[in-house]
Amino acid sequence: MIEEALIAITSLKGIPERCFLEDDNNRKVHFDSVENESWSSSTSVTDYSVEKGKNITDHIKVNPDSISLSSTISNHTSITQQILDAKSLDVTDSLTERLNQLIEWQKKGALLTYYGALWEGVTNCLITSMGQNRTSSTGEAVELTLSLQKVEIAEKQETSPASPESTQETYRKGQAKTQPESIELNSNSGYF
Repeated sequence: MIEEALIAITSLKGIPERCFLEDDNNRKVHFDSVENESWSSSTSVTDYSVEKGKNITDHIKVNPDSISLSSTISNHTSITQQILDAKSLDVTDSLTERLNQLIEWQKKGALLTYYGALWEGVTNCLITSMGQNRTSSTGEAVELTLSLQKVEIAEKQETSPASPESTQETYRKGQAKTQPESIELNSNSGYF
């Protein structure tokens, strides 16, 4: 009975083509089905007010892209595996193992690659939020809502040291070099 219900849920919600997350160590978390996958990209526009007239806009900032997922994972990996065999996907982790892996990735800020229906191989993603929902209609399966954010990785660049001429102190003509003034506090001075 449970097997038939899961097959019905999977056929209703859709079989993932290759929807999974993968870390740098090739650990994967497959989703039994992905009901919704949306990509969002946005920019922010600077806005400066002036005394009279319209505000002045002089710059835009590109915000990080984000992906939102609504998916289902279950404990019945054997059923899921039978369905996914035709797609050559391997799902062997239990529901608990997959949830724990997602939680670990989120807490550690692991860089992940997302393979989904819309985009293939979106690298440098972080899990920014994860919601879990289990109701009587899902049975032993868990509905997940995941938010992923793509991050840009800064690269270190080597620079040559500055020449000695550019590091010399310069003074305006007629100004003397001053020494910092030192103040000695006396316990009899009346302060504190």
